[in-house]
Amino acid sequence: MKFEECIIRLGFTENERAILTDIHKKCDEKEFSEELARAREEYDKGDEAFGEYISAFSEKSGVYVNTLNLYVYLRFVEETYAEYRRRGISDEMFLKTLSGLVSVSRPVSKEVKEFGIPQNVFRSWYRLALDCKLFSPGGLLFEIFEAPCDIEVDGKSVGKGDSCISVHILRGAKLDDETCEALYAFARGFFKKHFGMENIIFICKSWLIHPWLCEVLPDTSSIVNFQKKFKIIYVEDDLSGLSWIFGSGAGSAKALEKIEDYPENTSLQRAAKKRLLEGKKLGLGLGARI
Repeated sequence: MKFEECIIRLGFTENERAILTDIHKKCDEKEFSEELARAREEYDKGDEAFGEYISAFSEKSGVYVNTLNLYVYLRFVEETYAEYRRRGISDEMFLKTLSGLVSVSRPVSKEVKEFGIPQNVFRSWYRLALDCKLFSPGGLLFEIFEAPCDIEVDGKSVGKGDSCISVHILRGAKLDDETCEALYAFARGFFKKHFGMENIIFICKSWLIHPWLCEVLPDTSSIVNFQKKFKIIYVEDDLSGLSWIFGSGAGSAKALEKIEDYPENTSLQRAAKKRLLEGKKLGLGLGARI
């Protein structure tokens, strides 16, 4: 898929496409083209090196750093699409998975005019998607992952370092049984067909897998139902659930000093706030299922 078609099909607006196309035209300039040729080399060195490269490239080219960041990622998308084609993966999956590049690149408010992806934000997620290790059929994301330890569940097992499928939950996703089971069934067929994976074990490392939730939420809760489908392998203290339960600002150190001011609009918020005020952490767990 060529660059021009890619930015149309991913859903960028006419104005956004014009900005990106103007940068693309710079590729005819020798200096810009030579600098861009280094992109893959720097990307392969890791996220820190790639971020430094984007900053330096922005200064040399005069292109706003966030917009340049997005543009270079989109150039990599061409290679990603070629790998999708090679594996026989549908355009629909390609567009669903890479659409995150579009949503995060838009200004967060009318006061913020800059278009593009902020430096060093979500780089690991983009890398997974661009490297064909993360796929988003909708609601849940599935990542080809190395098992962090030996895992056995329902007669199947994987050893530490073996391939499994890590499950991630999109914010606002429906966690009802019918939706989730349909997605797991889809994933089994998808990874078997396109990656030759026969022995599929799903793992999920999340605040949603910690047992305290089952102690405070009713059995009818979708969170409880989601968790009960997993065998808990281990749990640990963690605060990553804060932003999911109370909002994106709750993860900051400043917010943690004001636990008493956290909202209590839902039963989950009330239970989590009570737990935090008792000096306990929300925790996370690693669960596995087939």
